[in-house]
Order: sequence, then structure tokens, then C-alpha cells
Amino acid sequence: MSAAFTLALLLGLLPPAAEAASHDIVVFCRAQKDLDQPGPAYFGKAYRRGMLPDQVEEAGATDWRRMDGKVFLCLNSADGSACTRKDGSRMPRPLLHEICRNDPGLDYVPTDAAGYSSSTWRARG
Repeated sequence: MSAAFTLALLLGLLPPAAEAASHDIVVFCRAQKDLDQPGPAYFGKAYRRGMLPDQVEEAGATDWRRMDGKVFLCLNSADGSACTRKDGSRMPRPLLHEICRNDPGLDYVPTDAAGYSSSTWRARG
């Protein structure tokens, strides 16, 4: 499959006739609600952690999700969560309180301690 065809397929730019296969991730995602971890629904009982559809692998991505009716392809970040939905809560998690008690001048709380929060956390006394 050519890179241009793969890109067009992933972006949903191909006509319906080209989307006929049920294993097509674009067709799959159009039929689903938002899925942060679509693998189990896509593969069914055959799913094993780390499995990716061929289209995702061919595009060079390491993860994928379905959001707003579209396919999102991701490359994992240093924390391994590039495709994970961030926590939008403005309330600190219990681990944040503990970290700040132990290091009250900390300028940056690590992402894993913040629970993949969409906020940047600092310890201030």
C-alpha cells in the first residue's frame, strides 16, 4: 500500500467504495463512540496488549484512538501516554499532596505523579 493511499485512508479522504473492508480503522471508528483504547473493541477476543491494526503500523504510529469520529494516530512519548486522554481535573491527587509535603519547593511535579493531568503542578510550601 502506498504512503499516499495510507495517509488518505487514515484521514478518511477515500470514497465509500474504498472503505468497504470491515477491518478498515476509518470505517470502524466512524461506527464507534469515542474510544481511548480501541484495540479490544477492534480485535475482539483475539486482542492482546500491544496489538495494532496493519494500517496503524504501516503509518509508522505506535498507538491509536478514536475521537470525534476520527482516527488519531500517535507516537508514544517519553511517558508512553501520547494517545491517552489527559485528566482535566483541577483538583490535586493525593500523591501530589504527599510529594509537595516531602519537597515543598518543587518547581515541577512529574507527569506520572500528577496522574497524566492536563495541568502543570508545582509544590509551594
